[in-house]
Amino acid sequence: MIERVETPSTALPAASGAGRPARSADRSGSARTYTGARPGGRSERVREAILKATTEELLSVGYAELTLSSVAARAGLALSTVRRRWGSKAALAAATVTEMTAGAVPVPDTGTLEGDLRAMTQSVFDYASQADVITMIRTTLALPEDELTDVRTQHWLQRGIIAHQVTQRAIERGEIPPSRNSGRLVEMAVARMWMRALLTGRPFEQHELEGFVQDALAAARAGGRLTP
Repeated sequence: MIERVETPSTALPAASGAGRPARSADRSGSARTYTGARPGGRSERVREAILKATTEELLSVGYAELTLSSVAARAGLALSTVRRRWGSKAALAAATVTEMTAGAVPVPDTGTLEGDLRAMTQSVFDYASQADVITMIRTTLALPEDELTDVRTQHWLQRGIIAHQVTQRAIERGEIPPSRNSGRLVEMAVARMWMRALLTGRPFEQHELEGFVQDALAAARAGGRLTP
């Protein structure tokens, strides 16, 4: 079977980061499409086509009905190509969700901790407001534990890097004591948005973001609550 690559019309939900094509959040509730293929030759274009096709399948039929064959057909590739790269639908779904979340929240550098936290909460708000993003992230709940562990590890590694940079700059500027726990600080700023989006489904409003930021700042400056 001759392998060919077709570019599907639906892309992974918006994210941007180093080594990835620019994506943007869409507050209308739909994921935005890629504007072009990544550099890196045919192998990277094939990989991107497979991940796009997987996103479409997950949004269309869900994880339970996902098959490598359906992904290959949607991507216009041989089944052997998909199977060679990802041996199971769990591995493929995990890779797709990991790719989706990578770089979704850029590292802010506004010059103040307050400004950085405000930029972070806005990025998460924009991202978590997309219906397709929430559907894709909920897909991880159906993954086998070993695959789910990999997704969690990659997700929190990326968030940990952001949290460390934001907190370290604030410490160097003298805005907060050096004992502040970077992970806890960022969690306080954004965790309630994810809890509502993924668990309760209760909507949140733009004006609430400032309260999240101020709560995190107060805890960081007061001491005690952010330490392990």
